[in-house]
Amino acid sequence: MRKSRKAKLGLAVLGAIVSACLAAQAPGVRMPYGTKLDPLQIGQRRLALHGPAAVAFLFVANLADEEGQCADKFFGGPGRLCTLRELVAGIKAGGGVIGLSRNPAEDRKYQYKLTLIGQDCLIVATPRHAGLPAFAFIGNPKFNGDFYYSAAGQDLRHAEKINGEGYSGPGFKR
Repeated sequence: MRKSRKAKLGLAVLGAIVSACLAAQAPGVRMPYGTKLDPLQIGQRRLALHGPAAVAFLFVANLADEEGQCADKFFGGPGRLCTLRELVAGIKAGGGVIGLSRNPAEDRKYQYKLTLIGQDCLIVATPRHAGLPAFAFIGNPKFNGDFYYSAAGQDLRHAEKINGEGYSGPGFKR
């Protein structure tokens, strides 16, 4: 009977190790099924995003869209900008729920920050590792704002204004 307990304990420890290894290899956040980004227009060049960079830009774009809905009572929002916590949890609105279908904190490649400044906001996606670009949105999401791209990653001093962007499909919006 003693061997049986040791064997069970050994299997439990082995199972925990295997689970931890599989969790560490999990892909993180992927592009939502049925969603496709258009190439970004930056000056005269077009830039197609793939993989983690596409996910990061989509999160920034969806956060800006959802902030625009939050700020506009006409579209059922509360008439103010919403915190990231509120957008992750979802806000009940006249026509449903305003919010994200995924939590940006689950993204292992990027970190996200949403700063509210009066009627404007700053949304930033910065890579956790070198080699990936950064993205930002600055402005009033209800009326207008500007998206930015920085090939230099976290160094946003070299960010370039995005002149055209878009996507088709559900994105990360509820």
